[in-house]
Amino acid sequence: MSTLQTKTRSKSGRRRTVSAFSTITVTLLIVALALLMPTQAQAQSQSLCGDTVTVARGDTLRGIAQRCGVSFSALIEANPQIVNRNLIYVGQQINIPQDGLPEQPGETTISISPVSGPVGTRVDVAATGFPADSEIVFGIGPQGLTVETNRVVTGPEGQSETSLVVPDGVEVGQTLVVVAFVTQEDGVVEATANFNVTSGDTQPAVPVQIEPTSGPPGANVQVTASGLPANAIIEMGAGQINTEYDIIAQAQSDAQGNLNRSVRIPELANAGEEWVIAVTPSGSPADYISNQFTVTEPSDDDENQGLFTRTNIYLIALEDEGRSGTQIGCGDSVVPVEVEIEPTLAVLTAAMNSLLDLDERFYGESGLYNALYRSDLSVDSISLVNGVATINLSGEVSLGGVCDVPRFEAQLRQTALQYYTVDSVEITINGEPLAQVVQ
Repeated sequence: MSTLQTKTRSKSGRRRTVSAFSTITVTLLIVALALLMPTQAQAQSQSLCGDTVTVARGDTLRGIAQRCGVSFSALIEANPQIVNRNLIYVGQQINIPQDGLPEQPGETTISISPVSGPVGTRVDVAATGFPADSEIVFGIGPQGLTVETNRVVTGPEGQSETSLVVPDGVEVGQTLVVVAFVTQEDGVVEATANFNVTSGDTQPAVPVQIEPTSGPPGANVQVTASGLPANAIIEMGAGQINTEYDIIAQAQSDAQGNLNRSVRIPELANAGEEWVIAVTPSGSPADYISNQFTVTEPSDDDENQGLFTRTNIYLIALEDEGRSGTQIGCGDSVVPVEVEIEPTLAVLTAAMNSLLDLDERFYGESGLYNALYRSDLSVDSISLVNGVATINLSGEVSLGGVCDVPRFEAQLRQTALQYYTVDSVEITINGEPLAQVVQ
């Protein structure tokens, strides 16, 4: 296994460290679990915030609910003026219920990386959806036999991470179980994943692919990956083989855990070096490493290498309920569609123009709906300052009904928010804020 496939790094480049406990049998593990006293966040009689909160850059309704110690459902109920829970704006006032309960943990899951390897392989494990501030016991080994355990206390959102080592004595071809347990008053909460034992010469399959695989510094490469957590924020790093990497972009996987994103090889790369792209789900220790990119000398034929030639626009999967993309109002999903653009550095402007140029109700044979097809809009100006993209449009807006409001907003906003340099979006049409135009 290569060094890069087992490294885990934060944005600062510091490596995460873990501690290991001695091996015990599954029987002893279960007994120990039964004796554990879980520490859980207690229900609160009132919120940790005042009556209202002003939305800041990067805020989400779910994040506000967690910060204020109220349930997400209670927060939604207290804000009937919010048409689309996925779209809130900087400066907007959010009502905070004073009798909401803390949000309950979501689905309990663990992810591992790699998913196969020989004896001695370090397996990075990330757990989500467990009770907050509780001790999780992690283990790895054959079903019903010796398990190597670590114990880690979860964070405020029920997440934790650790590393385990494939133990001696297992056989090539054997399937091991990676498990995470925590005990509660009403029983044991657990999640499992499978690890396949391979020979020492067998390497895990590369889950991330880049194209092209060579070019000069500043070249754009298309990154594709599958098998990632669904609808997850993904950090993307770049670096030479067997070195630390720098975070160069942030993206989001789709509802099937796929990623398709264009990034640029840093200008500091030198000809002859071998670079890779690292893909890391936010909050996870798992690094997924791409195939190699060979840096070449710039030439006169590379005039478009530093320019964007492809981007995404966002369309609507009607009544999809979040299966194909991020769920929005009326049970729809907003879905990225890759399109070609003329080589440019102004990729946000090109993406918005591509979206506004569509005059079809449905996009090709895809069945995806375009809520902008009735409108006649054009881009007047776009600016990006401190992560805030200000998009000024002009023209006529025509919507097909009340459900077209969240669809219209989501298409515009998500087309802008796909870029890692954009934290929030402010849109005007004929000088008026988007929310006022479509209400």
